[in-house]
Amino acid sequence: MSTNIHFTDFSAKHLFKSITTDIAHFYERKSFIMFDYAPDLLTRKQCQQLLQISKSKMLEFIHEDLIPAHIIAGQFRIEKKDLIDFVQNSLYWRK
Repeated sequence: MSTNIHFTDFSAKHLFKSITTDIAHFYERKSFIMFDYAPDLLTRKQCQQLLQISKSKMLEFIHEDLIPAHIIAGQFRIEKKDLIDFVQNSLYWRK
């Protein structure tokens, strides 16, 4: 069953266009939404939680230099901008 949308007035067309534009912007930005409230310097565990990956996978990314990390007080710290860059550019996330 196919449904055709017919607009009877300008305001309905405008509303539909506005909603579809908002949805498009949401999907363009979806990889960053999860980082909005994250601090600029993240722990390994915070990164794992944001990316929803295991500890071993996170350590693999760090040790293979896919995600740059600094050791501070014996613990890995990752800059938020580096994590965003990884999400944007990594082939890991593309299926």
